This record gives sequence, structure tokens and C-alpha cells, in this order.
Amino acid sequence: MILVPIVEKYSSFTSTELKIADYILNNPQEFLDKTASQLAQLTETSPAAIIRFSKKIGFDGFSDMKVGLAKFYYNSQYFDHDMIINENDSYKSCGTKLLAQINDVCKATEQNINYDDLARIVHKMDKARAIYLLGVGSSGTAAENFLQKMLRLYKKVFYISDSQINFISMVTLTAEDVVIAISYSGNTKIIEASIKAAKKQGAFVVAITGNSDSPVGQSADKCILTPSIEIKKSAGEVASCYSQQFVLDLLFLCLITEHYSEAEKLNRETSKLMEDL
Repeated sequence: MILVPIVEKYSSFTSTELKIADYILNNPQEFLDKTASQLAQLTETSPAAIIRFSKKIGFDGFSDMKVGLAKFYYNSQYFDHDMIINENDSYKSCGTKLLAQINDVCKATEQNINYDDLARIVHKMDKARAIYLLGVGSSGTAAENFLQKMLRLYKKVFYISDSQINFISMVTLTAEDVVIAISYSGNTKIIEASIKAAKKQGAFVVAITGNSDSPVGQSADKCILTPSIEIKKSAGEVASCYSQQFVLDLLFLCLITEHYSEAEKLNRETSKLMEDL
């Protein structure tokens, strides 16, 4: 389920704010009928915490938040009304809910992209001496997938799965290089340290993260937001990888448009090479 104002800040919430966020995301229709006091009781917080939460996600107060979130709730572009996975769900139901979640996550990701910033990022990547990828865990898997795609272009792209070696390699960067750091939480210490080392060498750093206010998001030159969240029992538990993949595939396709003929030629050569095996 994608209620964008909450999604954008989810990774930065305190434990109290997470209780409120999770209740709203898992009970959106019921939430719209509650008062601040009732919501505070249900989330084991306080009316004051509810007000602070409302303001943190960009609203003037609780009533304004209910009106604002209702718009997202009733707009199917951002929300599927039954995304929670239940123990009695059929395999077909799980597939349907997952597909709806992927669809909503990708739509929300695209809606948050600043295309002026994207154009600058693509330009930097296009002119870069080399592109270095940072990511651990599932973010590392997204980096490896992107690396494989980039083999279809005449670009030098590097990714080392060992994050410490990746960190040490930052010392070899120059102002002609681009670093793409992928971190859903934006709080991965080794990624943050690698970004700082890369910027010290003058490299241009792009963060792909679910929290632009995080250390990773704040350390980068440009940040692309991946608004997906991990809610217990929901299909969202596997959603963050799809938003990351959407952004990386978009960067790849934009680079393809800049070098379409070269990419076609390289693709033909690659296909011929495989046929000769």
C-alpha cells in the first residue's frame, strides 16, 4: 500500500512514529473515522504524538492529515485497498496482491522523480570516466543487476560485493567518476563512509534511497527517492527492491537513448558471440 506522505518519511520515523505509521498503513479506512485521542489509544501513543506525526509528514495538524491521506486512499494510483497477506490467502491471491504492490510502488517511485535532476545525473554518467556502484544485501543485488545491463553499453562500470574493498577502492576515484550508492534505509554505515571518501576525491555521488534525510541521502550530490516500505505481513516486505530496480532501469534506458546505435551494435555483437559458443 502506498500512502506517499508516510512512505517518503518512513525510514526516518522514531519507534513512536512507526507505531502510528504502521497502524494507518494497515488500517487506512478505519483510521479515517478516528479522532486523535482514539488513534493515540489504538497505537499506545498520545494525542500530542499524533499531532507531531501529522506535522512531520507535511500537514498542519491531525484533521488536515486525515483529509490529505484520504485523497491518496481513494486514488487507486497510490493505494490498493487490501494489500495485507493473510494466512488463508490462496497462491493466486498472493500473486495478485504482489502484482498490485509492485505496480503501486513503481508508480509512486516515478511520481517522485525530479526529471531535471535525472537529466543531470544521466549527463554525468554519460561523461564519466567510470561508474562505481555501492550497495549491500538486496541493494547489492540491484547493483549487480544494473552492472549486467550496463555491459550492453560502452561504459566502464564497477561493483565489488565486498563492501570493505569497495570502500577502499574509493581512494582511486577522480572528479571524472560517478558513484551510485543504493541504500533503502540510507543508514548503512559503510555506504555512508564510502560516499564521503568518494566525495573527498571529487567524484559525483548519486544516492538511491528511501529516505532523503538519511546520512546517505544527505551526503550525496543528488538523491533519487525510492518510496517503498517494509510493513509486517504485507506484500511490502519485498517491495523496496522493485523501486530500486525501477530507478536503475530508468537510468539505463535514458543512457540507451543517448547511445542507441552503439547499444544496438554491441547487442548484435554480444548475440553473435553467444551463438558461437
